[in-house]
Amino acid sequence: MNNLKDKDLGLTEFQDVWRKMQVSTDQKSGQEKDEIWFTEHHPVYTLGHAAIEENIISTDDIPNVLSKLSKLDEFVKNQDKDI
Repeated sequence: MNNLKDKDLGLTEFQDVWRKMQVSTDQKSGQEKDEIWFTEHHPVYTLGHAAIEENIISTDDIPNVLSKLSKLDEFVKNQDKDI
């Protein structure tokens, strides 16, 4: 039985595919196949939810992306507690 679905998204914008992944995760009922998304995006600096953007000295024209705690982040954090 194959319970994995793969998606080749090609070249994407980081924030666009990140939002799509959050929406996809939020809409799952648990009955769907797990998905693995393959994509390439232009360079970005990703900052965790506790990061302070002012601490970045130079971005060299690379955008900063500040993440916020999502349901996926909360799920992963809760899974770590069980280990």
